Amino acid sequence: ISELRRCADVFKRVFPEATGRDGRRVEKVFIYGNHDIWGSYHMIKRDPDLAREDAIAFEDGRPERVWEEIFEEPYSDFYLKEIKGFVFIGAHWTKRDNFGGLADFLKSNADKIASEKPFFYVQHSHPSNTCIGAWAWGRDNGFSTQVLSKYPNAVAISGHSHYPLTNERSIWQGEFTSINASSLAKSSNGYSLRENFKDNSHGFTGDTRCHLMPRMQMPDSSQGLVVSVYGSELLIERRDFQADKSLGADWRISVPPRGDFS
Repeated sequence: ISELRRCADVFKRVFPEATGRDGRRVEKVFIYGNHDIWGSYHMIKRDPDLAREDAIAFEDGRPERVWEEIFEEPYSDFYLKEIKGFVFIGAHWTKRDNFGGLADFLKSNADKIASEKPFFYVQHSHPSNTCIGAWAWGRDNGFSTQVLSKYPNAVAISGHSHYPLTNERSIWQGEFTSINASSLAKSSNGYSLRENFKDNSHGFTGDTRCHLMPRMQMPDSSQGLVVSVYGSELLIERRDFQADKSLGADWRISVPPRGDFS
């Protein structure tokens, strides 16, 4: 709760009254992640009482109460916002986290998303077997992939795995589009299955290939995307915000997917 409040305070400081420098409204598309709901593993081990006090999910009804107090807007497990003519859907990480209500939620909003115009869907974990790959740590149970496959104009944005944006598998286009958002806190290393790591301790194990490269240390980084939307075309910039530099050439994709990813 304390860190969530810091996030809200920063947003209010940078965007007072939810407006940018040009006076136009800046909308939040925030969702709960696993550490918001369950707390920090290290905190739980070190100070269970503090973890119980500061994590959100230990009391019934607390996710709603905390969200509405800190972000000053109504809470629901799934929500929809229309921003500059585009639909954004957020799916919170909850104690009931099987995405079981997603299909019904999308059906109830069919009139808002039933076109070739992209709509953006945000959840914390990667939809299984999409961006990063089938073996990646951080994927969900596959239900969101099953549901979103019926919507070719869906653009799913997710994180959780901390995989860096230099990984070309950060974008997947099949029945829909799935994009890895990486992390503002750190890039993964111990489970990224690079050539110079023994195995993927969170998923794929037993790699017996010879590793020729020395172990590579990856310091904390702050990576993210700047996405510009031009109708059905998306221009995706990969940025390191600490260094304020590009992480590589911009990506251009079409939604729905046309097989011309560049």
